[in-house]
Amino acid sequence: MLDIDANRRATRLRIGGEWVAAADGDETQVVDPATGEPIGSVSNANVADGLAAVSAATTTPPVGSRKGADGNRATGRARAGRRLGA
Repeated sequence: MLDIDANRRATRLRIGGEWVAAADGDETQVVDPATGEPIGSVSNANVADGLAAVSAATTTPPVGSRKGADGNRATGRARAGRRLGA
């Protein structure tokens, strides 16, 4: 059987930039169709997970967002300052 614990992040849900288990902890076993052997498990998302993902997506700016903390579009100078740590 595959060592799932070594790759545990990949079997979880990505919500708000974090790898998390399903809210109710429910998982489905993944079976190798060629052998019928279990090869791991994946988290089953439910309504609570979906709502958490929508909430995180609407409150977290996308990676590489050009908007500043105030929600307004940042100028090129401001973006450069953030990248340079100024």
